[in-house]
Amino acid sequence: MPSLRSLLNEQGPLIVVECHDVLSARIVAARGYRATYLGGSTVAALNAGLPDHGLVSTREILDQAAHITAAIDIPLIVDADQGGETILNVHRCVRDFEHAGIAAIHLEDTTNPKHLFTGDDELIPLDVMRARIGTAVAARRTDEFLIIARTDERVNKGGIDETIRRGQAFADEGADVFMAPAIGRVDDLRAVIDAVPIPVLDINVPVERAREAGLAVDLFAGISLPGLMRAQHELIDCIESRGRVGRDAYGEPEGFADLVSDATYRHLANRWQTLEH
Repeated sequence: MPSLRSLLNEQGPLIVVECHDVLSARIVAARGYRATYLGGSTVAALNAGLPDHGLVSTREILDQAAHITAAIDIPLIVDADQGGETILNVHRCVRDFEHAGIAAIHLEDTTNPKHLFTGDDELIPLDVMRARIGTAVAARRTDEFLIIARTDERVNKGGIDETIRRGQAFADEGADVFMAPAIGRVDDLRAVIDAVPIPVLDINVPVERAREAGLAVDLFAGISLPGLMRAQHELIDCIESRGRVGRDAYGEPEGFADLVSDATYRHLANRWQTLEH
C-alpha cells in the first residue's frame, strides 16, 4: 500500500472520498480511490446520534477508525477534532492513532462547543495552536504518520490573510498538510497555496477547479450521511405506500460478496472444516 506521504508527492490533486464504516471504505477503495477519510461529524451522528459540537471523544473516533483501517488497503485520514483538551491529550492522541495504523489525523483550531455558527464562534489562539501542532509532530514515532493542521478561519467567515498566517505558523511547527475548508474562489485558493509552504487540503472543491488552482488534496466529505438518510427514508416510504419492498431490496447487492471477502472465508471453510470433525 503506498503511503499517504508518497501519494502527496505525486501529481495532484489527490482525490479523497469519505467513508463512514468498513463497507463504505471498501467501496471507496474498490472504485479506485487511493485514500479515504473518516469525519468526526460522521462518528457523532452514526454512532451516538449527536451533532458535531464536540460531543464525542477522540477515543470514540479512534475506535471506529481502527475498525476501518484494519480492513482496508488504502490510507485512512481521520478527523481527530482538537486532539483533546490539553497538549498532553494531543500527545496521547497522536500515539494512539499512529499505533492503530491510521495514516494521518487532522487537528483543528475550533473551540468547544464548535460549529454552532452563531456568529461568535471562536478559534483557539494561534500561539496555543502552534504548541498543539508542535506537540503532535514531536509525539509521532515516524514521519509516515502525517499531521494535518486545520483552520476554520474561512468557515467562520474570516479573511484570507489570517488563513495564510495560520497556515504558515502551522508549517513552521512541522505540520505536513494545511487544511483550510471553505477558501472559496480560485484566486483565494491560489493565494493560500502560494503562500503556505506545505501541501494544502480543501473540502468539496470541484475537481477541475482544484486542478486549476494546484490544490494538493481535494477531500469530498459531509456527503455520506445525506445519502444514507435518503436510502432509509426511501425504504420506509416504499413499505408505507406499497406494503412491501421490491425484489431488488432482497438478497445481496452486486459486489457485496467481494466487499466482505466471502470467497476467502468459503475457501478456508472448505479447506479446514473436515479437520474439525
